[in-house]
Amino acid sequence: MEKDLTPLIAELRARLPQLAILAREPLSEHCSFHIGGPCAALVQPSSVEELAGVCELLRARGEEPLVIGNGTNLLITDGYLPRIVLQLGAAFSRCERLEGSVIRAQAGVGLYKLANFAAAESLAGLEFAQGIPGTLGGAVSMNAGAYGGEMKDVVASVRWLDGDGRIRESGELDFSYRHSRFSGTDDVILDATLRLREGDGEAIRQTMRELMQRAHAGDMEARHELIQGNLRLVLSVLQRFHNRGENVDDLFQVGCIGLMKGVDNFDLNMNVRLS
Repeated sequence: MEKDLTPLIAELRARLPQLAILAREPLSEHCSFHIGGPCAALVQPSSVEELAGVCELLRARGEEPLVIGNGTNLLITDGYLPRIVLQLGAAFSRCERLEGSVIRAQAGVGLYKLANFAAAESLAGLEFAQGIPGTLGGAVSMNAGAYGGEMKDVVASVRWLDGDGRIRESGELDFSYRHSRFSGTDDVILDATLRLREGDGEAIRQTMRELMQRAHAGDMEARHELIQGNLRLVLSVLQRFHNRGENVDDLFQVGCIGLMKGVDNFDLNMNVRLS
């Protein structure tokens, strides 16, 4: 029998009248693969206070929120998902430079945006993150990395909302390969302080371009990273054409071939992203 979360959603509306709540929202609209059926409700808090209020009420009613950022590489069932999904979006995407070579960024900021913000500030250390899809919160949680760099190399401290509703901060993060103290917990990362180093802005941007250049030069690791990071483009082909009588396997192959050609033939002189 389908779990009825309607009373809980109504309680959320009553307690947090300004909270953005999208009932029966298709999750395909909120993940990079553009797949997934509706959830009971998608909530988008606009402040830490709203976020804490949502988590407190859900946990008091025996429901654990499912927290997502921009849904990068997230596989979601095509059926109904009886969960309240909590999305940290644009309201949690601010980044700012503090004293010296320190940046503080919120969990919802995309790594591409964060890496470019650092480059614009002539701060080095985040070049490796430019080609990683996803947001800072997810990257910290799994200690994301590529090409010799990992989040553990730049994250000085993290502020988070723990399972008891307390805001905590620490630099003791238990980083290891694709793991942190947040892995497998109910903690919700709010923001992180990153300790970078002074550099030359143009040199940093050039380093960020090397990922694409290495792929063009035949570096299979670089090519694989770019393809993996942009598989959502293949899924968008499937979504657009699968209802027109085309074979799904054929569409997938066509999409993959197109993506590989896009990576191989991308014009490095154009100041745009691959996706």
